[in-house]
Amino acid sequence: MMMREEVVRRIFTRIIASLLILAALCGSCMAGTNIWTITDGLTSNPGDQYIYALAVTPDGSVVYCGTGGGRVFTYTFVNAPVVSFTGTPLTGTPPLTVTFTETSTQSPTTWNWSFGDGEWYNTTVAAQKNTTHEYASVGTYTVGLTASNTVGSSTLSKTNYINVTSAVVTPVAAFSANATSGSAPVTILFTDASTNVPTSWLWDFGDGSSTSTEQNPIHEFTTTGTYNVRQTATNSAGSNSITKTNYITVSATVTPTPTTTPSTAPVAAFSANKTEGDTPLSVKFTDASTNTPTSWSWNFGDGGSSTEQNPVHQFTTTGTYTISLTATNVKGSDTMTKTGYITVIAPKVESNNFAVTGVNTTATGAGQNVSITTGVGVTTSGNVVTIQNTGSWSSLAITMKDTPETSGTKINGTVETVKAVTAPVTATVGSAGTPTVQISLNMSEMPGTTSSITQTITKDPDATAQSSFSLFASSQGKQIDDIAYTLNIVKTNLANAGNGGIIQSATLTMTVSKSWVDTHGGVGHISVLRRADDGSGTTQILTPTVTGPDGSGDYTITVISPDGLSIFALVSISATTSGSTSVSSGSDSPGSPVSSVSPTVQPTTIPTPAAPRNTSAGPWTTFSMTGQTHLTQIKVQTVQTIKDLFINSENMNSLPQGISYPGARVYEYHKVDVYHATNDDINKAVIDFTVSESYLAEQKMTIHDVQLMRYHDNTWEKLPTEYVGMKDGNYIFRATSGGFSYFATALVKNATIVKETTPTITTTSTAAPTPNQVAAQRPTPLVPVVSQPTTTAVPAPVLPDTGFPLAIVALIGAGCVGLIGSGWWIRRWWIRRQNPALFRDYD
Repeated sequence: MMMREEVVRRIFTRIIASLLILAALCGSCMAGTNIWTITDGLTSNPGDQYIYALAVTPDGSVVYCGTGGGRVFTYTFVNAPVVSFTGTPLTGTPPLTVTFTETSTQSPTTWNWSFGDGEWYNTTVAAQKNTTHEYASVGTYTVGLTASNTVGSSTLSKTNYINVTSAVVTPVAAFSANATSGSAPVTILFTDASTNVPTSWLWDFGDGSSTSTEQNPIHEFTTTGTYNVRQTATNSAGSNSITKTNYITVSATVTPTPTTTPSTAPVAAFSANKTEGDTPLSVKFTDASTNTPTSWSWNFGDGGSSTEQNPVHQFTTTGTYTISLTATNVKGSDTMTKTGYITVIAPKVESNNFAVTGVNTTATGAGQNVSITTGVGVTTSGNVVTIQNTGSWSSLAITMKDTPETSGTKINGTVETVKAVTAPVTATVGSAGTPTVQISLNMSEMPGTTSSITQTITKDPDATAQSSFSLFASSQGKQIDDIAYTLNIVKTNLANAGNGGIIQSATLTMTVSKSWVDTHGGVGHISVLRRADDGSGTTQILTPTVTGPDGSGDYTITVISPDGLSIFALVSISATTSGSTSVSSGSDSPGSPVSSVSPTVQPTTIPTPAAPRNTSAGPWTTFSMTGQTHLTQIKVQTVQTIKDLFINSENMNSLPQGISYPGARVYEYHKVDVYHATNDDINKAVIDFTVSESYLAEQKMTIHDVQLMRYHDNTWEKLPTEYVGMKDGNYIFRATSGGFSYFATALVKNATIVKETTPTITTTSTAAPTPNQVAAQRPTPLVPVVSQPTTTAVPAPVLPDTGFPLAIVALIGAGCVGLIGSGWWIRRWWIRRQNPALFRDYD
């Protein structure tokens, strides 16, 4: 029989071990706000085996326990889910079926999917958490997933994640020529007019000479005759051909005999359809000589010549060329020479590779770990490690989630964001001068070593992009007067965040010569156009911040591209209509003209554009508006955490078609766009804006008549507006809005809520509200619960209060008391059993 001392020792050992386990559980729980679940419990009665605590992880998330028999099991501390998912494929033609795979951590039990096309899928069955969805229409779709467990829930939204493009259709070949007849030798320019986006071309000119694969070739017919011309246009869907029979007629050269004898010698003159462009550059020259010349002699400066009256010449080598024309008749000849008339530009190509020496990354379930070798150019400030002049990058700034650790020559940490700044690239681009381009990328992690970007600076974009730019400008009531230059950025093993990649936003700094700006209408006409490279054809105007000119006579243009990298064009742009005029003091009517407020050139120092910001529910987040806008500051309060929220504001001279006038005299229209979020994510926005003192005086209005209006639900609503103060000749006002769209700074008699005291926004409380408080403020959830045939709809869970649950503390305390009491009663029973008399004495 087991000795009584051994029995007592075992009993007390178990009691003490249990108390240690409870203490560990309690201590870990007190460090957080969540609950515990058993992930690997005992499957059989341990019997007389000891139960004791082995260890607790430093963060208190796992308690390791064991038995005398060597069995080890754990208690794991469970958090709210960390949502993640993938989709495949991300692009295609309709109907596009996408498979979505959930990869969240922390064991969610409820999954609510939003597919961005008005459809949802919800389930509480783990085996059905992954799903497929069919997109029937062309468009770009934002996909969201909310995952929940007994602790709480979180949401991940991937903006523009799915891209459904038009199906590729076989081209329909078509073309034209600048002339269909002429005297030998005759040079003809053929222009492709095929539809359905061909990607390659094959031309047969019918004269037995070489064929061409150019889109718009130039061909010289040297022999008299009539020729059939055949074009074949091809893309991935197939090819199509067209043959124009007897299309080109070439006759023998005949010197014309004038019907009347000219009285004087010609005066030579000519023009060209373009004077600069990328190699190879085709230029059509037009004779403008007077006094009836009968023959022409052209010298193109590159060794080429022509005797045609209006020749087309192709320049194949970069350089600047002097063109001369000699026009002759029976009375004599005259020559015009234009020095440096044609500029042929070589594209400038620069590659930036992410295979950076001394930087090594490792993907983990919780993020991306990075190890950086210390050395020259590596500095650390807080949780930011900056590497200067590394390879083709001016700098790399890696922000860690926590303060990085240093071990020997290594700096280690987990990546939160990466900012990569390219080395400046300078190119020669004709009248635009020698512009310099620099790109700053904001990314969610460090790209792989096989990732890179390639920058190509050219004069003009390709035909597809140029067409998109022109059509988009026309849709906005504008026209492109000229393109200074184009920046085409091709990504390798890298993508924008909207397409499932890691590039969150980009800032472009571009220079252009003052002479180009002055020639094209001044600073107010400068814009930057962007065309997406994801196949969607999305085109947008980016509002620039203009500084300078500097000592070299260049302006600096800074723009933010919140949707990442693609193709950009620095252009001069103007309205296609007669333009807007100053507001008169007439009656307030919907037809009142819009005031014309010229953009102001900023100081010669380049302001730093407001970067995307991370927000959390409750506290205010401030965005300082820079550039040509009268909205100076926007503060937002969001209903949930938003990563890389970006807000962009631009002034407008007119409203897009389809939007009614606000029925008030308007000082300025504004367009405010929010990226990586929607208006449903905005709980409240406070907008600061300015109106010039001279304008109000001119209109015979006061600060009491200024009100900000917002276009919402197809109508204009008056926003509560306050007068704040005055600075630099401008009145400052503040308005409160529930979201963003188009705004009008209007003059309205008896405007709403006008105060002459300076208001303040209360931001003294640094603690965020509890999730329950936030939930009470929320509008309709972004991912509503909708029942599906195969699943049961469940309500969205309410997040637990952030305070530690007192019920658990009470339960743990009661357990401790119960175990201690049980030990006392066991000891008392043992003493009674061994010696009742002694028990009486003891008791």
